Amino acid sequence: MKLSARLFTLLSALVLSVGCGPIIDPDGAWADLGQGEESFVVTEDGDLFEAEFGSQGGQHIWVSARFYGIDPGPSAMWQGLAEGTLPIVSFELSSPDGLLSAQLERPFVLERVEGGEYQISHFLLSFNLTPDDQPWWDQGLTFEEAVALLEDTDLELRVTLSDNTGIQVSAMKQIRVTFGAQEPSLG
Repeated sequence: MKLSARLFTLLSALVLSVGCGPIIDPDGAWADLGQGEESFVVTEDGDLFEAEFGSQGGQHIWVSARFYGIDPGPSAMWQGLAEGTLPIVSFELSSPDGLLSAQLERPFVLERVEGGEYQISHFLLSFNLTPDDQPWWDQGLTFEEAVALLEDTDLELRVTLSDNTGIQVSAMKQIRVTFGAQEPSLG
């Protein structure tokens, strides 16, 4: 009788622990892009992102992403860095003329949300008005003309995630940016 009670306890613990873990599904894994400084806001192709002028002369937008079917890694940055088990994520913004944001891949701790999904709810993506190899001043544009040209251009926003099991997912959206009535400031 003791053996069957122990076996029942062990099996119950195993079932409960499996039910609480991530849903790793290489065939059903996906990514989705959103926006939002505070939370994930669903976006569609053609949506407008509010761009901001930064205090150091740059520009940025707030992006977010959701993922499913991937291994999210641990919930503690120190543990994931020590073990090398955090997913590696990159966000990119490009125009038809080239890449506007830095090519940057970095580990992320993902936030668990409903339905086995994980998210990055706010990421500040810095970008240039024109690709690095084509600065706006070399094109004979004023700063205001470069801003207006960018606001009138369809841009490609992309997120890519690679987890420690080898699953890679990505999503891409065509977006536009607007600076509204903001004026750039340098501090």
